[in-house]
Amino acid sequence: MSQPVVSVVMPVYNRERYVGAAIQSILDQTFTDFEFIIVDDGSSDGSVEVIRSFDDPRIRLIILGENRGIGVARNTGNNAARGEYIAVMDSDDIALPQRLEKQVSYMRARPDVGVCGASIRYVDEGFKPIGVWRADVENGICRAKLFFGLPFAHPTFMVKSDIYRRVSYPTQFEVVKDYAFLVQASASTRLGAVREVLLLMREHGGRISNTQSDRQMEYAMRVRSEVLGNMGLTLDKQGQDIWRKLQLAYPVALEPQELQAISDLGARILEANRQSAYTSQPALHSVFARRWWSICRRSVNLGKPMFDIYRRSPIKWQGPLSTLYEARLWSLYMGMGRKLRMPQWF
Repeated sequence: MSQPVVSVVMPVYNRERYVGAAIQSILDQTFTDFEFIIVDDGSSDGSVEVIRSFDDPRIRLIILGENRGIGVARNTGNNAARGEYIAVMDSDDIALPQRLEKQVSYMRARPDVGVCGASIRYVDEGFKPIGVWRADVENGICRAKLFFGLPFAHPTFMVKSDIYRRVSYPTQFEVVKDYAFLVQASASTRLGAVREVLLLMREHGGRISNTQSDRQMEYAMRVRSEVLGNMGLTLDKQGQDIWRKLQLAYPVALEPQELQAISDLGARILEANRQSAYTSQPALHSVFARRWWSICRRSVNLGKPMFDIYRRSPIKWQGPLSTLYEARLWSLYMGMGRKLRMPQWF
């Protein structure tokens, strides 16, 4: 059997209701040189029967026999893959027909990119559109976004198979394994994405993001600390608390000393990035500036002390955007926020 260009790897655990549509969306791809590795992670419903109802020689079913976790299931599928690229697929999503074609074309044109994502459209269980997650496409922005999360959705990953040989999904971060994997992979390859929507992601109560959100937050903070470690920066307990406030773009008003501490930490991270060249300094500054403005906006009730701390901060917006963002913050401080509007792209 000849080596396929793409290996699509899809773990399945109790997805009888959705897995058939997910499988069909891969079999309907315009790009046909692929193998489809489906790993059943000990399903106790009728998922395996649904999978076996498809008669296509490109499907390879691996049955683990017991539930060992999605990280183990993905690593099992990746280890069995023979393709040049490995495409991630979730068993409750729908790949649009040109997904593989567009991503293979993107990676062929950019051999230095090892992980390619795409934009997604969120839909409900009846496929009614809910919203769109536009993927970040430039390596610098993607790496900068890793300080706060994923630059594009995990079910859109297409990865060079040799990267999966070097970096596996860390099972100690089970509920944020995709984030932890991308942080590790980004240390040795460039990131990129197709800007257009190539996948429909179902929103339903069974998704991990809906059932284990507290654990996700806890583990995500650990992974974000690893991002800092990659650039040679470690934080003490107090620093970790400040880092958490910056991460959350804190949803409530903060005290002036807390705002100043966030600004000081942001400046430390920017300086560490400048020295380590971990990612693009302008890209990281842009990502931090957006967070910093949002935090200060929520603390507008502090009045002039908030505004003074914002203006003095080295992590505020720079260049032409600086005046626009300061004017908007000042208008909110003065109670005129509804009268002064930012440009549509704000």
